Amino acid sequence: MQSKTQIIGITTTVPSEILYAANFIPVDLNNIFIANENPDKFVEKAEIIGFPGNSCAWIKGIFSAVKSENIKTVIAPVWGDCSNTHALCEVLKTYGINIIEFAYPYDYSLQKLKLEMNFLFDKFNINEKSVFEWKKKLDIIRKKLKTLDKMTVDGKISGKDNHLWLVNSSDFYGNPEKFDNELDEFLKTNDNINKYDDFKRIGVMGVPSIWSNFYDILEENKAHVVYNEVQFEFSMIKSIETDFYNQYINYTYPYGMDFRLKEIIKQMKERDIQGLIHYTQCFCFRQIEDILVKNNINIPVLTLEGDKPGEVDARTKMRIENFMDII
Repeated sequence: MQSKTQIIGITTTVPSEILYAANFIPVDLNNIFIANENPDKFVEKAEIIGFPGNSCAWIKGIFSAVKSENIKTVIAPVWGDCSNTHALCEVLKTYGINIIEFAYPYDYSLQKLKLEMNFLFDKFNINEKSVFEWKKKLDIIRKKLKTLDKMTVDGKISGKDNHLWLVNSSDFYGNPEKFDNELDEFLKTNDNINKYDDFKRIGVMGVPSIWSNFYDILEENKAHVVYNEVQFEFSMIKSIETDFYNQYINYTYPYGMDFRLKEIIKQMKERDIQGLIHYTQCFCFRQIEDILVKNNINIPVLTLEGDKPGEVDARTKMRIENFMDII
């Protein structure tokens, strides 16, 4: 069904081992959107064709990314990601985009997940062996990302760099060899000195922020991000020693907040986190989950809400400053 180098768009982290085994080049549409020089234009273009102003900017950005890159096929979890993905897929279909649906099981059942994986095996005409081989290849890179994450915890790498490397592991640039080489160079040039001795240790949970200078503002306020929750999950670095199927059961983001919170609380203790920022996107159902976060986390929590691409606004800057004073 696909040529050797056909690009496939992904709306969130999906089993990249399957896509590489099927000779696809996975492209994370979120990264195409937010890395563009003018991501706000992506949002505007989607609104011009009818996307509501009071809907998620990431969804609008993903739509425009598909159009701008002339992507013909998109694989999208219809369960285990944003609820707006359903409507996005329906709209993309009307533009002639081939949509491949995939679902993480609501109850994180290993048996159900295997059925979903087998559906993709059949869809792409591949077998377990080729997928397992790709897991071995990608795990070599993930071991280096695990080192990078540990160096972040030790204060040798910034929370921003941690974010950038881990978030890009959702697709490995569509070129794992290039990603691996650039990661090697980055790790070589690190001076291995703790730069954040006098900083507070902060965790950031929730979808990656849409603000371009979010991490810069945190550093200006002496906050060192030692844990980027969702990006950490994208990287799969905690599942290097597990088999392929359990890797995607251990991946917490697609499942309920109760499941996510167990891992978040574990990481908070291991990383000695002093304060937690819960980032939520405007008009997202995950804003409701903040109730569960506040009820289960026993350290100071700051909930921040972002809307469209751009820099952190003055009010949010002030809230970050006040939060750091509290810790």
